[in-house]
Amino acid sequence: MPLIKSKSEKAFKKNISTEVKSGRPVKQAVAIAYSVKRDAKKAEGGSLKSVDREQNPGLAKLPTEVRNKMGYMKNGGLYENIHAKRERISQGSGEKMRKVGSEGAPTAKNFKEAAKTAKVKHGGGVQNP
Repeated sequence: MPLIKSKSEKAFKKNISTEVKSGRPVKQAVAIAYSVKRDAKKAEGGSLKSVDREQNPGLAKLPTEVRNKMGYMKNGGLYENIHAKRERISQGSGEKMRKVGSEGAPTAKNFKEAAKTAKVKHGGGVQNP
């Protein structure tokens, strides 16, 4: 029976059971199911934004890792998340910003990594303190 090419959890479990029923060891069946799931996710475009080939003809040719570092991701990054949370707070969501050092709050390392990939306005550079 052919495997289901989908990234859903239901398809993942069905693919494992199909492989086990065909006589494969469980670990191998899980590895195959993960591979099919990963391929389905890549075929869908992964986590990258679409690239306008007319405005940026060379961007689509860059490796995925390079494009991610340039900020072409669906879910933004640290600074975008902070901005979105501040917007929700200003609209009365009742949320609060986390204190420095508390669980789940961004660390200094997170900010350093985000600064490397932050989009800079007006051609300015990221300055180190």
